[in-house]
Amino acid sequence: MALSVAVIGGGLGGLSAAIYLAHRGARVFLFEKESSLGGKAGEVRLGRYRFDTGPSVVTLPQVIQNLFWEVGEDFSAYLQLVPVEPITSYFFPDGRRLEVWRDPDRMQAELQAWGPEAVWRWRRFLDYSRRLYENAAPLFLEVPIHEARLLLRSPAFWRWRNLFLPIDPFRSMHRAARAILKEPHLIQVADRFATYNGSDPFRAPATLNLIFWVEQGLGVFYVKGGLYRLVEALGQLARQKGVEIRLSTPVHRIVVEKGQVVGVETEAGFFPAQVVVSGVDVRTTYRHLLGRKEPWGVRWGEPSLSGLVFLWGLRSQTPLGHHSVFFSPDYEQEFREIFRLRHPPTQPTLYVAITGRRDPDHAPADGENWFVLLNLPAWAGEWPAEETVRLRTYACQVFRREVPGFSEERIEVERVLTPAHWAGLGSAFGSLYGTASNRPWSAFLRPPNRSRQLRGLYFVGGSSHPGGGIPLVLLSGRHAANLITEAYLLPRKNV
Repeated sequence: MALSVAVIGGGLGGLSAAIYLAHRGARVFLFEKESSLGGKAGEVRLGRYRFDTGPSVVTLPQVIQNLFWEVGEDFSAYLQLVPVEPITSYFFPDGRRLEVWRDPDRMQAELQAWGPEAVWRWRRFLDYSRRLYENAAPLFLEVPIHEARLLLRSPAFWRWRNLFLPIDPFRSMHRAARAILKEPHLIQVADRFATYNGSDPFRAPATLNLIFWVEQGLGVFYVKGGLYRLVEALGQLARQKGVEIRLSTPVHRIVVEKGQVVGVETEAGFFPAQVVVSGVDVRTTYRHLLGRKEPWGVRWGEPSLSGLVFLWGLRSQTPLGHHSVFFSPDYEQEFREIFRLRHPPTQPTLYVAITGRRDPDHAPADGENWFVLLNLPAWAGEWPAEETVRLRTYACQVFRREVPGFSEERIEVERVLTPAHWAGLGSAFGSLYGTASNRPWSAFLRPPNRSRQLRGLYFVGGSSHPGGGIPLVLLSGRHAANLITEAYLLPRKNV
C-alpha cells in the first residue's frame, strides 16, 4: 500500500517535496488555504499591470533544473531562464551611482570611475566570497546537516577545508567587507546581501558573504513571463505526478496520537496520513497546528526581516532597469531600528523591480510595473496604517529626486502588502525568511527538516534548513523527501 503523505501549504517548498514524493510512489495530498498556489511567491494583476509579489529573480538555477531532471522531466519544456545584466543599479544618497554586472569586463569598466584600487579590491572580495561558497555550500546546501548519519556519509564533510572550517563565522559580514573593500559605497553594496536571508549585516556572520559570489560570480536569472511561471510549472508537474492538490482548503490541526502524526483536520474533515510535511513556518506549525510550544531551538531564533511592498502601475516611462536599489543615508541605523529597536526605519532602503523590462506585456506601452520593497522588523499584531502613509511619502520623495519621469500623480493603480499579509500566509510575525542569521553558526542552526518531537512530521520552506530564497526552499523540499524516502523505504527512481 502506498505511503500516504499530507503536505500543508502550496508554496515552493511544499510543491518540491510533493513532486519528489509522488514520483517515488507515495500518495500525496497537498492542502493550500488560498485559492492559488505559491504562498509568498504570488501573482497580482491590477488592470493592465502584472506583478510578482515575492522573489523577483532566480539564483543557483541548477537547483530548479535538477528538480525537473530528477523526476524525469525536461526543464526547458516548462520554463525559460534569461540572464539579468546589469544585475542591479545602486543609487547612493550622495548622488553617486553604481551598476553591478556579472560580466567582469563590464564590471571593471564600471569600477574605473571609483579608482584603480576599487577594481582590485572588488576582485579580492569576489575571490573571498567564492572561497566561502566553495567551502560551505556543498555541505550546507546539499546535506540535511542535522542528520548525523547523513552528514558523516557526505564526501563534502570529510574534505579538509570543511574539517578546518575556513568559513569566517566569527566576524560580521560588515567587518569582513570593510576589511577588504575599504570604500564605503562598495561596503554598503556588500552589506546588502544580508537581506537576502532577512539578516543584519552588522551582526550576521561573514560566512554569509558567500551570497555575494552566488549573485556576482554565478549570475542572476529571470523566469520569462515572471517568477509565478515557476509556481505554475511546479503545480503542473505535481499534478502530472499524481499529487492531489486541494485549494481553498486550510488545515486547522495536525492530529497526533502517541507521538506519531496520523493526519490533518480541515473544514472538509479528517484526512489520515502516515506522514505530514509542513510548508508553514515552523513556529506557526507548533503553535497553531499542533497547539504546543515550539522546541527551544525554534524559540531561540530571532525572526528575520519583514517587508512593506507597494505594487504600483506607473503611467510613465523612467530610465530604471530591471533592479534598482536606493540606499538609506545611514545603513547601520536602518538595521539598528529594525532589529534592535523593533520599529520601522526612519529612512529605509528602497528596492525596485520592474519585470516589464524583460516582459513588456506586464505593463501598457506607456507604463511600468513597479514592485517596491522596504525592509521592516518582524511585526506582531496589527500593522499601523500611519506607517504605510509615512513610508509611502518617504519613498515618493526619494523617487522624485532620483528618477526622471516619476511622479506620485502618475501612479495609476496600487496595492500594498504589509507584514499582516505575510503573517496571513503563515509566516510568524510576518517574517519573510523565517529565522534571521544574526549569530555565529546561526545559519547552520535553523530548524531541521525532520521533527525530533513527533514521528512522521517534516518541515520545508524558508523557516527550516537550509533557509529562505527560491533555491534553498526548493532544496528543503528535496531534503525532506529524501529523509522520508529513507525512513519509509520508498524506491528512488532512476532517470
